[in-house]
Amino acid sequence: MLHKFCHMELSTDLPDQAKAFYAQLFGWEPQDMPSPNTPDGNYTVIPIEDGICGGILKRPEQAPAGWMPYVMVANLEEALARAQTLGAEVCVERKEVPDTGALAILKDPAGGMIGLWEPKELRE
Repeated sequence: MLHKFCHMELSTDLPDQAKAFYAQLFGWEPQDMPSPNTPDGNYTVIPIEDGICGGILKRPEQAPAGWMPYVMVANLEEALARAQTLGAEVCVERKEVPDTGALAILKDPAGGMIGLWEPKELRE
């Protein structure tokens, strides 16, 4: 289903503390995996019954700490172009995530941050 919130991601300076906190709070079982797109080369997925609900990563220098919601789109370039015509600023251009899809991050005209996610299967 398009245009629904599909993923949440925590960017933090203390990913190990965050993993331990949420594991104890919610019973999550975080799983580390290598990632070329993160500052320390590591990404932690938060699996749930029907897939991955989110992730935890070390905060990139230019990014604020906090949770980032992602909305699923069918065509990332079209969504970015439309957002810009509506006054959004692209903060992170299209970034490929191997074998899964692509993402971008926007700042809306009111200052809110939101991620866009284009799953690989929608491109095939």
